[in-house]
Amino acid sequence: LQETLLLAEKTGATVQLSHFIFVGRRSWSTVDKALDLVDAARARGVDVMIDAFPYTCGNTTILAPVPYWFLANIPAAYSSAVMRARLRLELAVGFRLLGFNYPDFQVMDSGIPGCEDINGLRITEIAAQWHCSPFSAMLTLAEKSRGATLMLFHTYSGEPGFEEPLERVLARDDCLFETDAAIKLDGLPNPAAKGAFPRILGRLVRDRKLFSLEEAVRRMTHASAARFGLQDVGCLAPGKAADLVLFDPRTIADNPGEGRQAAGRPAGIRQVLINGQTVVEKGQYIAGVRPGRVLKA
Repeated sequence: LQETLLLAEKTGATVQLSHFIFVGRRSWSTVDKALDLVDAARARGVDVMIDAFPYTCGNTTILAPVPYWFLANIPAAYSSAVMRARLRLELAVGFRLLGFNYPDFQVMDSGIPGCEDINGLRITEIAAQWHCSPFSAMLTLAEKSRGATLMLFHTYSGEPGFEEPLERVLARDDCLFETDAAIKLDGLPNPAAKGAFPRILGRLVRDRKLFSLEEAVRRMTHASAARFGLQDVGCLAPGKAADLVLFDPRTIADNPGEGRQAAGRPAGIRQVLINGQTVVEKGQYIAGVRPGRVLKA
């Protein structure tokens, strides 16, 4: 973080610190120090903003925690006793330093035909079924899927019942909102794929009162469009794209699911228009209507 901010200051580059998250329980205490670095850079004139998603889990591939030296030697590394022993040790040390471990790994989609039954399980639960260590279960999944297994990693800036680090980030007016979600129809989808913005409008605005409804909508729309140089979206004005969401601020909420239960449809959204065409009416998607387009700065 210090290096990025220093480079931005020296070069005059605009910086967007995306996925501003704190992985592992031992990293949560660094949130104020990290935010202070951002504030100090902004005070010196650096054009820097951050963004984050409103959940304490995030999706990525199963090999995301694995160092490059092991990845570079796949597939031979899987059967090398020396490499496996070194990797096991490095992961154990790293996880201990972060406060992050195998029970925090949850399978979104195994990516292995015939292994759909393990979707939604934690690595430790799979290891118990397979009568092996969590480390071995992780590598077996990675090898059989050729690294395609999608995971939800937990302890991102908090955990259920303790979300203070996450809220400290999201409450800032220089924090934009993102979903950072792989869209999956099967397996255990990332709850952010369906509920990120409803969660912000419901839990964080209405229930937690971290910021106003108007401020939330501004950061979801105009502020994000302006940050990425999108000229014809993000606000209601003549000549702009008519992208509209009609929602009830009293009832809007995400439906994140729990355990192996997949996230469901969010509540409180009545109508959605994309480029002036209705795609959701009375909470129901209108099949075959696809007026969206790729946004380019």
